[in-house]
Amino acid sequence: RWLVAGTPDAVVAELPAEPVAPGEVVEVRAEVRDDRFAGVNHAAVTATVRAPSGATREVPMEWSVARDGEYRGRFAAEELGPHDVTLGAAHDSLVVSAAPALVRVEPSTDEYFGARMRRDALERIAAETGGRFYAGDEVANLPEDLAYTARGATVIEEKELWDAPAAFLAILVLISVEWMYRRRRGLA
Repeated sequence: RWLVAGTPDAVVAELPAEPVAPGEVVEVRAEVRDDRFAGVNHAAVTATVRAPSGATREVPMEWSVARDGEYRGRFAAEELGPHDVTLGAAHDSLVVSAAPALVRVEPSTDEYFGARMRRDALERIAAETGGRFYAGDEVANLPEDLAYTARGATVIEEKELWDAPAAFLAILVLISVEWMYRRRRGLA
């Protein structure tokens, strides 16, 4: 009785689940089946794409020879917002359409999207912080410039322990007191 939870539709659309960037090519994959759920090859399959502005266009889907009943098509998503994709298939007496599927077109939020050098911004940051901007051909001078800079450098001043008599005496007194305490308690 509960062997089957449901049956797939005659035409099933598969679109990217993640949003795509404007201008990016969207891959549409469709599966077309007959009334016995066998894949239908050589059908006339089209995808109707409706942009957020209401403009529609037809995208022809080609049979992918890899699997029976599988069709692929692609279109460039130019507008921001949700695009409705409705598939239609016709083969002999079979004419079916799928429920509209959505693909979202949004600006990419990937971390390294548009990773390029912004020279103006880098020069402005260097000027505001008192630094210097190095172009690619000037990088060889960087170690030498760092060695002779006066700002931000830590100067290490070493002093011998006996050159600081207060610290030297404090350490001697602490060691002596500890030694005497251990002698009296019988720990030494």
